Amino acid sequence: MVRTPFPTGIAAADAFVNVLHTDAHAALGDAFIGMLLLGSLATGDFDPLHSDVDFLIVTRTQPNAMQFDALQEMHARIRTSELPFCRNYEGAVIPLENLRRYRTQDVHAWLGSDGHFAWEAQNSDWILQRHIAREYGVVVSGPDPCDLIDPITPDERARATADLLREWWRPKLADPRDLHDAEYQAYAILTMCRARYTLATHEITSKSAAARWLSERSDPHIADAIARALRWRHGENLDAFDAALRMIRETTDD
Repeated sequence: MVRTPFPTGIAAADAFVNVLHTDAHAALGDAFIGMLLLGSLATGDFDPLHSDVDFLIVTRTQPNAMQFDALQEMHARIRTSELPFCRNYEGAVIPLENLRRYRTQDVHAWLGSDGHFAWEAQNSDWILQRHIAREYGVVVSGPDPCDLIDPITPDERARATADLLREWWRPKLADPRDLHDAEYQAYAILTMCRARYTLATHEITSKSAAARWLSERSDPHIADAIARALRWRHGENLDAFDAALRMIRETTDD
C-alpha cells in the first residue's frame, strides 16, 4: 500500500503536528516509539476550517507518573497556545502491548480538545481505529503501523461497528438530548453514513464518501439531511433533529 508521506502538505496542520510530536517525545523520553495521524488526515477528508487533528502516540510501556504529568502539562500548554488546531485535536497514547490487538481490559490515555486527559478503557471503536491506523495512518515517526498492529478482518470491522451502534448510539433513542445541538446532529448523521457503509461492505471509508454512498440509496428527506450535514460549519444551524434520530433508529435496527 502506498502511504501518504509526512508532512501532510497542509501548512497549519504541519505546524501543529510538529509541535505536538516534539513535545510528546520530550514528555515521554525513551518510552516514545512513534506517532501516527488518524481521522480525516489519514482517510483524505481533512478540511482545515472544520476538521480535527487526530493522532496516536505509541509508547514502549505505560507512562509512569512523571511522564503522565508531563503529558498533562503538554496538553494544557498546547490548549492555551496560539497554535492552529490548539482546540481542535484528539488523540491517544497507547502502550505497544495494548496496541497490537483489541482486548477489553486494555487502556490508553485520551487527550481531548475539550481539555479531558485520563486513562480510559478501550471500547469497540478501537477495533476500527486500529484498522484505520494500520491501513491508512500517516507516519510522523516510528515504525510502519503494519509492524505494530495485527490485521483486522472484514468480519471484525462489521462486528465492531454493530457493537458500537449498540453500546453508544442505541441509547440515544431513549435520551436524545445531545441531538438538539447542531454539531452533534451533523456528527450523528455522518457517523450513521459510515456505519451503514461498513455494515454493508465490511470496509471503512471517509465520512464524505460514505455520505455520498448512502445519499444515493436514501429517500429525498434523508438525502437532504446528509447533504446539509456535509455542508454544516461551526456556528451554523442545521435543524436536522428528526432526520438524525431516524437515521440512528434505522441504523441500529439493522
